[in-house]
Amino acid sequence: MYKYLIFLISIVVHLPIQAQELVVVALERCAEPMVTSMQQKDLNGNICALVKVQLPIIGCKFDGNVVATKFEISEYWVYLTSGSKQINIKCPNKKTCSVVFGQYGVDKLEGKGIYVLNFQGWNDSNSKTIDTNTGKSSEESINCMRLIANQVISLGATEIGPFKKGIAPIKKDSKYAFIDKFGKQLTAFAFDSYLVDHYLPVKKGWIVKKGDLYGVVNSTGKLTVPCVYKHIDIVDDLAECTSNIKVEKGGAIIASSFSKAKYDIINIENGELIKKGVAFNVARDIVDGNNNTYPQLKGYNQFVNNDGKKAFPGKFEYAYRFSENLACVRTKQDGWIIIDQNGDQMGALPPGSFPYYGNNGIYSDGCFHEGLLAIEKNRKVGYINKYGKIIIPLIYSEGRSFSEGMAAVATGNRWGNDFKMFYINKQGEISIEPTDNLFSLGEFKNGIAIGELRGYVLKGDPYPQLLYNKDGQVLLHGTSHSLNRLVWYGSDCFKYNLFPIKKSTENGSAYIYVNHDYKEIGEEFSYAEIFMDEFTSVVTKDGRSGIIDRYGNMVLLDSEDLVLTRYYD
Repeated sequence: MYKYLIFLISIVVHLPIQAQELVVVALERCAEPMVTSMQQKDLNGNICALVKVQLPIIGCKFDGNVVATKFEISEYWVYLTSGSKQINIKCPNKKTCSVVFGQYGVDKLEGKGIYVLNFQGWNDSNSKTIDTNTGKSSEESINCMRLIANQVISLGATEIGPFKKGIAPIKKDSKYAFIDKFGKQLTAFAFDSYLVDHYLPVKKGWIVKKGDLYGVVNSTGKLTVPCVYKHIDIVDDLAECTSNIKVEKGGAIIASSFSKAKYDIINIENGELIKKGVAFNVARDIVDGNNNTYPQLKGYNQFVNNDGKKAFPGKFEYAYRFSENLACVRTKQDGWIIIDQNGDQMGALPPGSFPYYGNNGIYSDGCFHEGLLAIEKNRKVGYINKYGKIIIPLIYSEGRSFSEGMAAVATGNRWGNDFKMFYINKQGEISIEPTDNLFSLGEFKNGIAIGELRGYVLKGDPYPQLLYNKDGQVLLHGTSHSLNRLVWYGSDCFKYNLFPIKKSTENGSAYIYVNHDYKEIGEEFSYAEIFMDEFTSVVTKDGRSGIIDRYGNMVLLDSEDLVLTRYYD
């Protein structure tokens, strides 16, 4: 069991910090041109040189022929007059560093030139616990969160959201603004809400809402996509935006209207309009890259190429999409057959059998997975290869797709007392022993899979989840849908060490954090966000908003009782 201690802020304030030297690693001139928006002129009207100083800490001061300075998330932009040969840098708790450019191969700075100055030593610490993602020790992380919390409080905000790409939303009254990792306010309190995509946290930018319309705030806090759209989706650096869709009275979008809408494609970082008013399929091609070389299933009975033309002659009675270069189709003459991408027959399914599709918990999608396809005959499920040969007999009442060498199968009646689920390998041998009281077992990804218990096991939670490893060991218990992202993203979930899940408790349910060993860390929360950056947001059981880091340190937004909680192994 993990122990934790509560520290008062004042203790941290007076921690002794020894000044250490900054050491220059390199000074290099960039090949990129200085565009007009980046330029700064000196008092004589001449365009300055720009030195990007790689120091992701706040409070650095620069002396020399400095014309202007600004901080850009993880670096300082320092503008110096053309011909400058030296700069002095003073960072908090560090000795002043004098950089003579000639010592690093640059005799003097040239106007309109962009230079990058890299250091080591800014994040040195005597602590043995170092954050490999951010370079911050536990103590440094605490101080950073304290700074953020104090800034948020000074702005009059009472809530903070998770950080992503260096910025986070904060709430004042009923409006949201964005701050950076140093608590600096980047936008006005102008937004009614923001969206967090819990299933695709890697998406860039923040989708924000003003009234009933959506826009996008980029990684520097700029509203690059104005709030004029009814729907926005983000793929990589592009936003797919539309307004001419139908919305129901309750605000839900009518799904069928997506394919008929016109879309603007906008670069979310700089706001550049890539395409205006394009059709749905064109928009999909642009944002997705359309790298799928398989013929695409059109409707349920024919295939087309990327240009929309028929991939091969004829239609089928029914067809499933291509997978692993093969597709299952039904013809009047031959029944169910297996075809390749040229439409040529590779094999046939056993007479009277057909791919099962999403019924009674069977999640086979009519596709090949790891060379095998689940088929059904007389309510019994088995598996065939790409030539239609039965590899695993049709003896199971249910069967999922193969994943990482195993597939979940069942015997007995799902709603009866004889129902059992378990995993088999590609030889049909049992890999994980049968278990009762299960509603379903999922596919393996990244070495783990999800099982769901029958609803009566935990009151108030219809399908409690279990997280399995490939040895059949139960790693975690959670509430319905709580563990899904652990399977989808695997080790990426623990990029920042901790990950929230929702579990059942005596009083209902609560959020907890687990580490990469699936061990519970610290206390329960009424709400806890995923980590998309080095800090994320939590709400305590008594409703207090705060932020937490990868170590489990927590700072609450409470001016009367600003508390640090630190967890130890």
